[in-house]
Amino acid sequence: MSHEYNQNEILEVEKMENNHNMQNEINEKQKEHDKFNSVTQKSTPENQNQTHNVRQEGISKINQNR
Repeated sequence: MSHEYNQNEILEVEKMENNHNMQNEINEKQKEHDKFNSVTQKSTPENQNQTHNVRQEGISKINQNR
């Protein structure tokens, strides 16, 4: 059983494929954009001195060799 496609069916299928491809491209761009912004735009800055206490190093017994 062969089914012959008319021009309208072919155009409809091509249109659906183009929409699908465009949606995939938009999704990829959004994913890259979100990945970049998750690194560069944080709502709160990271505390880089969470394990480093400058005051304790400055007044500790180690540095007082007088």
